[in-house]
Amino acid sequence: MYKRQTEDRAKTDLEKAKAGVTADFNGIVTNVAAVQGQTTVEGAELFTIQNADALKVSLAVSKYDIEKLAIGQKADITINGKSYTGEVSNISKVASTNNAGAVVIDTDIHIDNPDDNIVLGVEAKVSVKTAEEKNVLLVPIAAVNYASDGVFCYVAENGVLVRKEVETGISSDEYVQILSGLSEGDAVITDVTGDMTEGMAVTAVSADEADAQNAKQADAQKAKQAE
Repeated sequence: MYKRQTEDRAKTDLEKAKAGVTADFNGIVTNVAAVQGQTTVEGAELFTIQNADALKVSLAVSKYDIEKLAIGQKADITINGKSYTGEVSNISKVASTNNAGAVVIDTDIHIDNPDDNIVLGVEAKVSVKTAEEKNVLLVPIAAVNYASDGVFCYVAENGVLVRKEVETGISSDEYVQILSGLSEGDAVITDVTGDMTEGMAVTAVSADEADAQNAKQADAQKAKQAE
């Protein structure tokens, strides 16, 4: 009797093995622990599957922006050139420090409509719809600098570089609202380099003039390399 039960169980296990392993949900295999041909035992880890219906984008949000975020806010997401929609699903209650020394808060954006084109682990571009304002002072996002001691912009005043502490409001992919610290007409610096220091001599130029100068320098460099 015992022998027959053992044989029946062996046959059942063999049929299960032939049928393969099936997950209870749609997903993507992110890690394979098993090796083809190796012997395994019941309960051993074979591979790891990421639930495709629960994909998210993880962000490190500045402490100066975190108050603008809330669970449930809608977001536009771009991954590998393809657009998706999502919403803020989690905001950490514990802050951390990034490589630049700035305080950030980990935030998750749930992807509403994931598909097979998403590659796990790649960078994503996210725009969270936090608010809308009209008739406000805006500066290019490249003009706003975030440091451990505050948020600031560099401004050209009377031929010298001046650092001005600013308070920011809402932002888009291109612009940041300035609540205080700057005035309309201030010549903000967008092309900030590591060797810039307050008080150094600078010449303010428009964005179009700067682009033209950069293009001219690039053409001159190419001509020099061709000689």
